[in-house]
Amino acid sequence: MKKIEVNGNPHLCLFALNNIKEGEEITYDYGGEDCPWRT
Repeated sequence: MKKIEVNGNPHLCLFALNNIKEGEEITYDYGGEDCPWRT
């Protein structure tokens, strides 16, 4: 996950290493509690 700011507004972006098929479920593991975007 990468935080990108557009016009001063934060956006969280996910990038895939492989193509994602239509209808395929995707998940993301946030890991620990040390997530700078959680306020």
